[in-house]
Amino acid sequence: MHFRNRQASIASRNKVFTILWLALLASVGIYAVIAFSVIPGSEAAPPDDADTMTIIFGVVAMSTASASMVLPKVLLSDDKLKAHLQNEAGSAEERLESIGALYFPAWLIGVALAESVAIFGLVLAFVMDDPRFMVPFAVVAALLIVVKRPNLAAVIERAKNLS
Repeated sequence: MHFRNRQASIASRNKVFTILWLALLASVGIYAVIAFSVIPGSEAAPPDDADTMTIIFGVVAMSTASASMVLPKVLLSDDKLKAHLQNEAGSAEERLESIGALYFPAWLIGVALAESVAIFGLVLAFVMDDPRFMVPFAVVAALLIVVKRPNLAAVIERAKNLS
């Protein structure tokens, strides 16, 4: 495949990844809109187990947030990239382009785990009957997703430097 065709292919894949990335980022905002429009909130005192529930959901969300950062790095480690390049058939350029097949699941797992932080916040807001509980979860989820903006070209360049 010629250089220009390869660049066009990478750019095309990055556009698809970017559309998915924007959709997942928008979903966090949609969850917040749902929380603030559906949950009435009450002036009553929070339930007795409010602190416990908040801590449990917070720990689970922090664990998921950590996994969203670590798991893609494990799945795209230098060793995994080298092994992928060695096991793929074709020219060096075709093997490099095939990195997208390795990148997409790792990237998607990372952003899906990041989005789940907002879902934990939404569930907590429903359980506590107060939409404000969702705010910190939504902020963290949105920041994690922003950090995970797709960049297939950078991973391919990293793989090229390994070979």
